[in-house]
Amino acid sequence: MRPKVFIPVVLMGFLLLGMFVFARNQASSLLNNESSQPKTETREEISASIDAGKTATTKRNRDGIGLTKADQQPATNDEATSLAQHQTYVEKRIEELTDLAMNDDSGSLDTILSELTNRNPEIRKAALEASVQFGSRDAIPKLTDAISQIDDPKEKAAIVEAIEFLKLPSASELIAQSGRVKTTAQRMPLKTSSPARSGSLPAVTR
Repeated sequence: MRPKVFIPVVLMGFLLLGMFVFARNQASSLLNNESSQPKTETREEISASIDAGKTATTKRNRDGIGLTKADQQPATNDEATSLAQHQTYVEKRIEELTDLAMNDDSGSLDTILSELTNRNPEIRKAALEASVQFGSRDAIPKLTDAISQIDDPKEKAAIVEAIEFLKLPSASELIAQSGRVKTTAQRMPLKTSSPARSGSLPAVTR
């Protein structure tokens, strides 16, 4: 082969060999990079993972599993707030019943009697005391009905005592009865005493 032809052929062979080696190195480098980097998740996979996490968290919160003190604190605060609001309502209602006991109308008495069977024992006690303070015998039927709706023996005994108290005559009735007694006594005729016997015997005539 002529030198002029041989040299270009050899150079062309080296060039092709170099390109082949370079391409092979690039391919190996790409494969190594892909294997070392984590697989990128698709948008659908990420969304599904987030939804699953939310569902699991909701279930744990509902079941009370895995909750820390910080997680449970809001529920405790809500419960304390609810108890405080209820106690405020109870105190306000007791004050209202005490004020109604000072009135003298049927509407106030009906409101008092409606609380005799309240679910709260403090309100029931205040209603009973207000009924006694009101001092009307019109409360006796409602008090009698309340006895059958209450289970606590002590409360039943207190209601019975209140009924017996309301059956007693009031001060005005006692005054009226006292006045009638005096009037009757004044109208009664006085008894006349029998004449005194004389110490001397009548003279006997012969």
